[in-house]
Amino acid sequence: MTPEEFSRARISDLAKKTNINKFQWCRYLNGKVFPRYSTLRNAATDLDMKVSTLVECIEKRVQKKNQKASCA
Repeated sequence: MTPEEFSRARISDLAKKTNINKFQWCRYLNGKVFPRYSTLRNAATDLDMKVSTLVECIEKRVQKKNQKASCA
């Protein structure tokens, strides 16, 4: 998965591809918690990404979410 695909991916799709439940993905992408390294490594493998790329993608989605919230 490319960073562009990740940025457009639905949470349910991420959950299916990584076996991480939707609730947990919501927490990651809302910035409530950050995944452990082992979780990142497994998810990156499932998504065919580097761990560093996955971390950047998660951080970008959290920032984007926070920007929308601050404008509302």
